Amino acid sequence: MTKAMHDGFIIWEPIKEARDGFYIEYLPPRSDMWLAHLTVTFLAPSAPATVTEILEKEFQYWARKFPIPLMASASDDTDTVLDLSSVRPYDHICGYYDPGADQLVMVRRGLKNGEFPDHLKQEGHLRMVYADLPARTEKQIKAEVAAHVQQTRRAKHVLLFLFFLWLLVIPAIIEFLGDKYTWFATLLLFFIFGKSTIKWLKMAGYIKQSEREIREADKQQKMRHYYYHCERNPEGFARLRAENFEREAKETTRKEMADLTGPKS
Repeated sequence: MTKAMHDGFIIWEPIKEARDGFYIEYLPPRSDMWLAHLTVTFLAPSAPATVTEILEKEFQYWARKFPIPLMASASDDTDTVLDLSSVRPYDHICGYYDPGADQLVMVRRGLKNGEFPDHLKQEGHLRMVYADLPARTEKQIKAEVAAHVQQTRRAKHVLLFLFFLWLLVIPAIIEFLGDKYTWFATLLLFFIFGKSTIKWLKMAGYIKQSEREIREADKQQKMRHYYYHCERNPEGFARLRAENFEREAKETTRKEMADLTGPKS
């Protein structure tokens, strides 16, 4: 067994390419799986016949480029799968290219496991086909996750220490130094009292709040106001949320297209 096998499964980076009016994303499977996915995303409404023609052309290109079992579909700029039932019985394509037999299979339906050649589904074949693509191993992914968890725990411990310091240590210091260093204890008490007093004066309106505090207070007030109306009209809130999701999906799609077509450094 090779070192790569010992490192567990492999996840290859997806490939994104811009075209004229649409872009594609090719997603390789994990090395312990075998079905790749191709998505063609259109930025503007297109006729089903045009979408079908482009989808079939892209399927043939990517199936030959990476001879791995492939499923392809088309979507709009909100990530909604396009309905192609007016020109084809199914909205997606399944198939494969077998380089040994120089055979391209492309059907408008789902294929069962047994309909794909076994040698195209072998892990060793996937590793060979995707050898030039950037990838991460299971071992590397687990190490990254462990490092992130450790960093989060470290930050949590620091916050707990600071809370403990403020809650217990500082009052203990005041008590300990009260007799020997009265001036220091008094100064520390005045500092704590002053911070609390300033906070109260700001809340009462005697001291003008900073711009940041005003923005934060205004934000909190708006959130309470919005929450009140969302509670009164849940159906309207559901429609608004759906519209926001759709708008954000469109913005994300256009940003991805802009990143793909932008100047290369």
